[in-house]
Order: sequence, then structure tokens, then C-alpha cells
Amino acid sequence: MYRADPRSPATATGLAIAALTAVLLSLVDLAVGVAVLVGVAVALVVVGPVARRASGLVRAWIGGRRVTTEEFPRLHNTVDGLCLIHGIDPPDLYVLDVPTGNAAVLGDRHRAVLIVTTGAVE
Repeated sequence: MYRADPRSPATATGLAIAALTAVLLSLVDLAVGVAVLVGVAVALVVVGPVARRASGLVRAWIGGRRVTTEEFPRLHNTVDGLCLIHGIDPPDLYVLDVPTGNAAVLGDRHRAVLIVTTGAVE
């Protein structure tokens, strides 16, 4: 089950949406308790799907292709070693065919993606 980090921007955004909705509904003489419940429901409907799908959408927008150990053994070895040292699961690795060196990390501690350019790998 997905569990949001209480310090994440998605949680802060959800709380802001819930508070704003609750305040607006209480201004139209809706009971405060009902307004808070509706605000929380609106925040869950708005922020929940976005928080779960954001990294996949950004990865699709950036592009790249998933790589195997046979294609880039040194990259896989380096990433696996760093993840082992820090006690985290290795991310899915994607490569963009771009000559300049660059990288991006997407996701959270449960599911991560590392995108590197071929310029950074070579």
C-alpha cells in the first residue's frame, strides 16, 4: 500500500486544499465538521492520484529506454553498489540517447527511476 511521507510536497498540497475547501464551505454556512470532512475528501481525490502517478508521467515525458545489465554493465554495477551501501532498493534504469551528461531521479523510496544520458555514462 502506498503511504505518503508527511513531509512531502503532496501532503502539504493536500492539507492546503483541504483547509481551503473547509474554509470556503464554512463561509456558506455549512457545519464546520462537515466542511472539514468534505475538504479532506476533495484533497484525497485531487492529490492522491497525482502523487501516485507523477513520477511515471514525468518519466514518460522525459523519455528514454529501459536498459539491461548487458547494455550498460558498469552503470548497473555502480548503481547497485551505491544502493547496497545505503540500504535502498535499486531504481529502474533508463537511458536517453543524448551526448551531454545529465541525470534525473524520480519517484520515492518505494519505487524509484534513474534516468541518465549516454553522455553521462560514457
